[in-house]
Amino acid sequence: MSSYIIEILIGLAVAIIGYFLKRTMDQLDKTTAKGYQTANDLKVLQNTFELKHENLGQHMEKLSSSMEKLSNKIDVLTDTVVELKHR
Repeated sequence: MSSYIIEILIGLAVAIIGYFLKRTMDQLDKTTAKGYQTANDLKVLQNTFELKHENLGQHMEKLSSSMEKLSNKIDVLTDTVVELKHR
């Protein structure tokens, strides 16, 4: 009888340890998956930022070029107005 109780206690102890071990491993798996997902999200954000930054540079160059053209046209118009006033 006492050997039967010892077997039950040992079995219960193994079951409790197994339960907490499984729970710990499940949490570890979730944490690992979350880590991989976070790393992938970070890579996507980095790529998106780099593309936007690259496009921003191109847009700034276009804007600068357009402003230079407008400045030249304004200078021409100003010169024309000055000539017309002096006539």
